[in-house]
Amino acid sequence: MSPREGPLRVGVLAIQGDFSAHSRMLRELGASRTNGAVLVGFAADVGERGLERARKKLADKQVDLIVFNDVGRADIGFDAADNEVVLVSAEGEQRLEKASKERIAVAILDAVAERLGA
Repeated sequence: MSPREGPLRVGVLAIQGDFSAHSRMLRELGASRTNGAVLVGFAADVGERGLERARKKLADKQVDLIVFNDVGRADIGFDAADNEVVLVSAEGEQRLEKASKERIAVAILDAVAERLGA
């Protein structure tokens, strides 16, 4: 698969499902959540411009954390054993270096637990 520019849009993912409702749902959850709730969104996109869009999504969706996954790399992500993501929050960004998907998942859950005060 060759890298492409831009986010994965609903039309590109049509064979896997319609994700437009998920985007609306995330925005609605962000707008109506109660105190203490931690809301995490995910952004599958490509490169630095994709990371910029993830930063924008953080504010647009009113979430606590966006997990940015650069899907333009063949060595990480959907079809690879490992992943590497950037956690984007209002406090800054944390790059989770390339590791097994299980380790990445645990690190994401740790970031959520930290926000919950656990």
